[in-house]
Amino acid sequence: MDGRCALESGNSAAITPSLDGFSLPGWIYRNADFLEVEKERVFATSWQIVCHLSDIPHPGDYHTLDFLGKPLVAVRIPESRLAHAPAAGWRSITSRLSRG
Repeated sequence: MDGRCALESGNSAAITPSLDGFSLPGWIYRNADFLEVEKERVFATSWQIVCHLSDIPHPGDYHTLDFLGKPLVAVRIPESRLAHAPAAGWRSITSRLSRG
């Protein structure tokens, strides 16, 4: 059944394209320019998983990592179920943590 017949019969599911077997073109996985755009428009603008709370179970525990070429520190905050990973600007905290 083509899309026109599906619309006429009221069967809209028949015109929904299937994503089974869909894949991005291979060049995307090897293209440095595409990666830079993806970093800027996708990864830098959305929430990212840094670690699990069980990795930093106690207040003051921290986890460090490099994300998109920038160092990050996730710190467990007292009396909080959340950890904070401040962006650039918290150099005094990160330098204190790095010195132990």
